[in-house]
Amino acid sequence: MATASVRVRVSISSAVFTAIVLLLVTVAPAWASGPNGRIQGYVTMSGSATPISGASVHAEASDFPWVVDTTTDSFGFFQFAVAPHRYTLSISAPSYSLNQTGVAVGSAQTVWANMSLRPASSRTARLVGYVTDSVSSAPVTVGSVVARPWYGSASTYENRSALNASGYYSIDLVPDSYDIASDAVVGYVPHDYYPLYIGTGVLWYNFTMDPNPVNAWINGTVLDDATSAPIAGATITGRVDSSLVLPGVTSDAAGHYSLPTQSGTVEIAADAAGYAPGSTSVYVSSAGSYFQDFRLPPLSRTIRGYLIDAANGSHVPGLGVQVADLRTSYGLFKPADAAGFFTFDVPPTPAMSIWVYGSGNYTGNVAYVETKPYQTTWVNITIGRLSSDIAAHVTNALTGANLSGVTLIAAWYFGSDVQTTDVSGSAALGAPTAMTVYVTAIASGYQYWTGSLTTAAGTNRLDIALWPDLPTDVHVRGWVRDATSGVGIWPASVEATGYDGQTYTAYTNGTGYYDLSTVAAPQTVRAMEYGYAGSQATLNPSPGDSLWVNLTLAADNSPPSIRSFTATPSTGLDPAHPTALAADIGEASLDLATISILMMYSSSAGIGTFLRLGSLDPATVSMASPSAGNYSVTSSWDTRTPVGHLTDALTNVWWPVLSYSPFLAGMSGYYSDASLAAPVAGNALFDTRDGRLLFVVTGSDFVGPHDDPTSTFQPAASAVQIDLASAAIVGYSLVRGPTFGLGSLRLSYAPAVPSGTYAGLIETEDSSYQYSSAAVLMQTAADAVPPVANAGTDLTVNEDAAMTFDGFASTDNVGIASYTWTFMDGSAQTLPGAAPMYVFAAPGIYIVTLTVRDADGNSATDLVTVTVRDVTRPSVSIPTPSESAHVSGSIGITVNASDNVGVVRVQLRVDGTAVANDTAAPFEFVLPSGSLSIGNHTLEVVAYDAAGNSASEVRHVTVVAAAGSPIAPALVVAGGIGFLVLLAVLVAFLILRGRRRRPVAAPLPTPSPPVAPLEAAAVQEAPVEPEPAAPVESPPAEPDPEFDEPLPPE
Repeated sequence: MATASVRVRVSISSAVFTAIVLLLVTVAPAWASGPNGRIQGYVTMSGSATPISGASVHAEASDFPWVVDTTTDSFGFFQFAVAPHRYTLSISAPSYSLNQTGVAVGSAQTVWANMSLRPASSRTARLVGYVTDSVSSAPVTVGSVVARPWYGSASTYENRSALNASGYYSIDLVPDSYDIASDAVVGYVPHDYYPLYIGTGVLWYNFTMDPNPVNAWINGTVLDDATSAPIAGATITGRVDSSLVLPGVTSDAAGHYSLPTQSGTVEIAADAAGYAPGSTSVYVSSAGSYFQDFRLPPLSRTIRGYLIDAANGSHVPGLGVQVADLRTSYGLFKPADAAGFFTFDVPPTPAMSIWVYGSGNYTGNVAYVETKPYQTTWVNITIGRLSSDIAAHVTNALTGANLSGVTLIAAWYFGSDVQTTDVSGSAALGAPTAMTVYVTAIASGYQYWTGSLTTAAGTNRLDIALWPDLPTDVHVRGWVRDATSGVGIWPASVEATGYDGQTYTAYTNGTGYYDLSTVAAPQTVRAMEYGYAGSQATLNPSPGDSLWVNLTLAADNSPPSIRSFTATPSTGLDPAHPTALAADIGEASLDLATISILMMYSSSAGIGTFLRLGSLDPATVSMASPSAGNYSVTSSWDTRTPVGHLTDALTNVWWPVLSYSPFLAGMSGYYSDASLAAPVAGNALFDTRDGRLLFVVTGSDFVGPHDDPTSTFQPAASAVQIDLASAAIVGYSLVRGPTFGLGSLRLSYAPAVPSGTYAGLIETEDSSYQYSSAAVLMQTAADAVPPVANAGTDLTVNEDAAMTFDGFASTDNVGIASYTWTFMDGSAQTLPGAAPMYVFAAPGIYIVTLTVRDADGNSATDLVTVTVRDVTRPSVSIPTPSESAHVSGSIGITVNASDNVGVVRVQLRVDGTAVANDTAAPFEFVLPSGSLSIGNHTLEVVAYDAAGNSASEVRHVTVVAAAGSPIAPALVVAGGIGFLVLLAVLVAFLILRGRRRRPVAAPLPTPSPPVAPLEAAAVQEAPVEPEPAAPVESPPAEPDPEFDEPLPPE
């Protein structure tokens, strides 16, 4: 019995680092634990709208045991619900070739996936047989047998047959090589055999299957990773040995589950709404119970931000936004709203990516961020506009005729454009500038074409030749034998080339026999095997031909002889003074020649240790044979080979780096922290735009730069030892660089090498796979030309809002290696990268310095002024009087008001009329007795800051008459200093009145002055001030009742 209880993590070794990067750059909305999505569409015949009914539709996730199968209805329509994720959608039908595509479905998203199937070539082959139990010899009657295209063939045909009650199957096929496998045969070890060539006619293929009963259970509990509370209703699925999908089960109220399984390696996954899914594997060796708990991280963190137009700074609405955790399979897709705003709930991770998919005139973009527990991560993403055109011209490769109606797709990692050629075979595609763009051409009756180019600003011409789509109906077969002994050679590869750039491949069996299918066009058939010189024959078959081509191979144990390898000149190299590389090689059949650039890392006793920076573009390496047995290989180098500069607080080193699009660079090495007894292999991934370390991938986890303060990374690379006097290669080794702390590790990505000693390395291989190499030493010149820094135009931003600097307009004669932004914001701040993001918390004016450097240390600076607006409202409250209070006599009003910068004024409004202002704390007002009429009144105070932001608070009071007190004329008296001034005026008035001489005789009584209601009081009414819709430089002037309004009448 095996037991395990773990927090589920993704296990990735350094061997699959390239696969990780491919995952990073895959552009599609995918992955979310939320409501299911839906895939639907129509399946039709290629070139027409004829629906195909009964077609098999198969959707399968590669990293989770999630599989859905269905068939099309009489209208060719299919639909099914799936967990939000990325799937491979495969559609096949007996009379048609297989068609596959990738489909990604977001939470509650419906994705249309209309597919067309091309009619298959004649199905003149038939595979039949019986499947039996290897122990009892009883027929196997469940599941089916499927013939899939073998990866070594050019076929795209797939067909299957269910097993009947006798265990019999029969599959009609197009003649070719296939992978024969069992499918959904529960209770048996899966069967998989390849390649099996099936020619015209009937081929019997009986096989047995070993029993593997479903007599084991994987039990466990699904828990909330934050609270450890059980998760009810989680779905648990499994897949045995990457082939047999187990029926899913659901966790109960206590989070418990039990998944029946058979023996093997079981991929098992748990998923629940509101959580990121988790997966792991359990090895089931025999009958019994196995245990696996899951802790699913809740989606309790938030990413939010705005899409910003790079041209004018406005917000961009409606573009699709996807978040994807690169560690796990969590993700979500939805469009930005009308204000260009997006927000997602996500798990904490050092490896969150945010993809914005371009459409219309926008390029799209991607950001890589670290999300932290219980924090909101703001990410404003700048979206560029399409600034390049691809002028494509499409012709028939055989006749040169212009092709109209060709669908052209220009795609980059986060956007695409689709156009159709006109009658002249031309179309213009929009594209971003200075980015790798992949172009695909699709036309009915032609092989599809795909290629790539790095666009320049303006128009980029692209000529495309499409080859007619010919059927692979030519059958070529024969033996490959040893030229001396006549014995068949196994395994030898046999390739047919010469049409449409494709290679049709077959392999010899134990007798040296091969059998391959190709097209009816001039072909070269070539056989190769290690230790033998290649042999070839040419043919020009007609449609349907069946040809015998026997080939003999002569032993060849001699590697190519590199007679010389030179660099001219070999010193003083820079972009304006490149070197010409040339090799003279003696070889009868040279198959391959590559040239790489090496950088000297260290030297000792006349031997230099050189690190491999990368290979020159194969398109720039020319290989020619001027005469039999002689080859020349030529190229050039202008020092423009990318290299990385690693730094932390204490250490720095130049080191080889692998660049990936979009905006990623990787480096192999070793990871360590305090919990490890010894360093483990790891790969570091950086964002090349700002040099941030995103994470380190180890054999068991993704580690962020702030996950462990003791974590370190040590780069490692293969090295070549070269004699510095003769340039002879004397050895190879693995070199480890200095150790860096992850918390401060950064990468500067230089497009060209710094001055120093370098080597060109040529590596050759002949048709017998024999290898040889040679080196030549070179010296680059020091670059004395400083770059030109450009920090962009001055910026005005809101406080507490993410903003992005832009130094991309900076230039250098070779290339800028690093960007550094420095300024004071409470303390000294330093930001790396061409376009770093920052959040200013305090309003004010900030002077920011951009410093740019090239690989040789030349630098330049530029300044940009950032004005940070105060957009924070003050906070205000009224401690007294209380809400709905009954008051009489004088009414005291106390106000608490505060602001992030400062409150400059508090205004009192009575029943909507502004009556007083107070400009200094403590803020308070007094309404004298009788100033308000009997009844209900609304008291409102409004606090303002210097930027015009305001906030208000309201109290509703009821004025009641005090017992035995007459109601005096209405009078409003302001608080603070204004109250003291008015009190002094009243005292003086009373003194003067007391000095009047009394009359000798009492005058006739006069009526008392009438009681004036508040509405009739002689107080100048100020207009109600509207709340500012946006920050203004200063509040508008308005009357101040303390000084501008007349006193009430006597």
